[in-house]
Amino acid sequence: MMNTETERPEAAGAGPEADLDALKAMARTYGPRLALGAGVVLLAFAGTWAYKNHKAGAVRRAAELLASAQTMQDLETVAERYAETPAAPAALIRLAKAAYDMGRYDAAFERYEDFVARYAQHPLADVAALGKLHCLEARGQLEEALRGFDAFMEAHPGHYLYPQAVFGKARCLEQLGRPDEARIVYEDYIAAYPGSGWASRAEDLLGSMERRIAFGSGGAASWIPAEDQPVFEAFPAPAQSDE
Repeated sequence: MMNTETERPEAAGAGPEADLDALKAMARTYGPRLALGAGVVLLAFAGTWAYKNHKAGAVRRAAELLASAQTMQDLETVAERYAETPAAPAALIRLAKAAYDMGRYDAAFERYEDFVARYAQHPLADVAALGKLHCLEARGQLEEALRGFDAFMEAHPGHYLYPQAVFGKARCLEQLGRPDEARIVYEDYIAAYPGSGWASRAEDLLGSMERRIAFGSGGAASWIPAEDQPVFEAFPAPAQSDE
């Protein structure tokens, strides 16, 4: 009686070792010339298989290191040693934010600039671009920061970081001795997004500026109190809608 059962295939994922055994059997059966041609194909497959497994391992290790990172050095390791993994951009942004928080504005600027150069199409590229402007403002390069905030607002009118750019513009104007223009920036935002969480923040910032003007000389503000400084998280998200 004829056996109608179909032959069961070998288990998937046997790996290059099984393929090399098959190549040896082919050489014994058909001779080395045919086996040589097949061997080129199998070796190429084996190399691809090994690369994919190595890459998957690197992605996993980088993610684990990022999740457990406690120091700047930990983040450096992820950003540099695992630069081709998805964890690297996140590590680089965290390095930049950490430097900014420590008052190391030059280092933070370089990190943000490095991010934009490496990952121009990454979803966090706009975070890095705005981070650079905050660094310019903190370094006292107010005119350059002001132009940057203006450009960001024009290019990203619906962006979740738009309010941060608006407030950055107002701060720069105040520090440049142009409080009337800063006032208009705040008031325009409040009018455009009434009742929103960010509008409430704009009202607070405007009131704080008015108190500084009343208390001070009414000229350029040489400093902005900590509570009015940019609230700029490493991974900002639109927690409140402006619509």
